[in-house]
Amino acid sequence: MRRNTWLLVLLILLAGMALLSACQPARSPTPKPTATFDYSLLPPRTTPVPLTPVPTATPGGDIQVSFRNDILPIFEENCVRCHGGVAGLWLTDYEHVLYGGFAGPILVPGDPEMSRLLDYLRKGTMPPDAPPLPEEEIRLIEEWIAAGAPNN
Repeated sequence: MRRNTWLLVLLILLAGMALLSACQPARSPTPKPTATFDYSLLPPRTTPVPLTPVPTATPGGDIQVSFRNDILPIFEENCVRCHGGVAGLWLTDYEHVLYGGFAGPILVPGDPEMSRLLDYLRKGTMPPDAPPLPEEEIRLIEEWIAAGAPNN
């Protein structure tokens, strides 16, 4: 008889636990954290000292591509949403484009083949969240770098 009593107590406890768990509201799954960055924590932006040599225009050279009119609008439309300071890379103005990012310079004035920027654009690695840049825009950037990446 004693064994049956313990069995009955155990069944009542199990039934009570099941009833309690059924009465508690269902927990919603914990939402995944979103990647956010507080840009107010960054130090104030200053004009950096370029890591790459500042190009100079050669006399008599006929530069067809303008940084201000051709290259900067491409960066503003396709690059600045991510590279407006992320990982230290600012593509918002001439000085910062020449400076590069934490990984160093992204272009070598006068040498398109040694410029990481062109490598990323040609492979379609950048921009990562959008279609690759049109060939015409990549060609403009290549011509600008080949001309010495002038500030014009």
